[in-house]
Amino acid sequence: MNIQTIKPILLLKIFDFCTVKELINVRQTCQQFKRISDKSRVWFEYLKFIQKPHLERTTSLTLSNTNTNTNLQEKDVQDLVPNEEYEINMVYQKRINWFAVCVSEKKTQKNWKEGTYEIVSIEAKGGVRCLTIEEDLLLFGTDENFVSVYDLAQQKPEYKGTFSGHKGWVECIDMDFDSLTAVSGGWDSTVCVWDLEKAKLKYKLKGHKDRVVCLKMNEKYIVSGDWRGELIVWDKENGKRLHKLHNHTNSIFALELEKNIAITSSADKTIKIFDIEKGELKTTLTGHKNWVVTVKKVNPLSSTHNIVSGGWDGVTRVWDIENEKSFGSTGGHTDSITCLEVLNPYNNPVFLTGSVDHLIKKWDLRSGRVVQTFYGHRSPVKCLSVTPSLNTVVSSGDVKDSSVYFWDFRTGKLLYSKYQHRENTEITSMKVDNEKVITGSNDGTVKIWNFRI
Repeated sequence: MNIQTIKPILLLKIFDFCTVKELINVRQTCQQFKRISDKSRVWFEYLKFIQKPHLERTTSLTLSNTNTNTNLQEKDVQDLVPNEEYEINMVYQKRINWFAVCVSEKKTQKNWKEGTYEIVSIEAKGGVRCLTIEEDLLLFGTDENFVSVYDLAQQKPEYKGTFSGHKGWVECIDMDFDSLTAVSGGWDSTVCVWDLEKAKLKYKLKGHKDRVVCLKMNEKYIVSGDWRGELIVWDKENGKRLHKLHNHTNSIFALELEKNIAITSSADKTIKIFDIEKGELKTTLTGHKNWVVTVKKVNPLSSTHNIVSGGWDGVTRVWDIENEKSFGSTGGHTDSITCLEVLNPYNNPVFLTGSVDHLIKKWDLRSGRVVQTFYGHRSPVKCLSVTPSLNTVVSSGDVKDSSVYFWDFRTGKLLYSKYQHRENTEITSMKVDNEKVITGSNDGTVKIWNFRI
């Protein structure tokens, strides 16, 4: 049989079926496999294949035209291997060993399935309230009023400094890596703008009359919401207050930002859409019967079903902003919804919700119906995230259960739960990528769960 007559997608699926050991030994299968496996483009395409969600797994690989001296461009590589070593190799036009990269990725995925990881613990100055990470730069805020910065590019986190500017708990944080700017909101009713390059406070923005509980930043604006229900729009460049919007009648819980559009959810049972460039309320969405504690945009925002919300009424709603219509959940939760994640794999948009009823549910975005329920939590679900590859769901509970839970995204099966933070403490924030989980807790630590070992 001539292996070059095999459809390329089938070849990649064969590789995907192999264990790490079998993949390493693939060259020994036969001469044709050896010739193919010596070609850089094959392994480059396989890496793209295994890093995509299962529903998006396609390939442009043509075996008959594949050759050892394939010219890969830097733009082909940058989203695949966030490792500085590979980026440097591309700059100097050295040949990357894509086979070794694939083996490393397979080992990492195996570690996710089996619960094999290394823990790095960072001691925080106080209980961790919020965290964010971008391009290996980790920031977190604490209940002792500090913002700390660590560089995670190396195996051991490098401490870059601690900022002091708030006079109350740091409740929310965001970062723009391109401009090396971070913003934090606190219980002292202020927003601090930090210059990460110079490691200093750039502006302290005053105007809120209650604690700042949510904020977002883009290339032009900083937008912050507070416990009174006020939304303030600031100029990112100079810190000038542009608009103060009083449209909510109770606390703002969640905020999404898309160019000049801000989306907020509130304890007044509504979702509001603002044009922050004009400083105007565009739309008020009603339908929830209790506090709306979480709202997420669906990318692209221009799609028909473009907002998902969850409330203390135990209901999720999928919204069409343009027509101001929504449909509620079917077969949903029996208690308050606490967290929400929207995912958009190819032609199959879904979202996940966590609830006080101890359950995680997967929903079809188009119909609003439950397609899967994840059983296993021993307490209310407080944090929820998904690896970009859509292989693993990661979640955590409240103070009664300090464990982190790992689930198979496709089947909803609980793979394992692990305990790293101190007993009777709560994980307050979580970030997940294809290599690691980062959890922040009110026990005063940040844990980095590294699966690429």
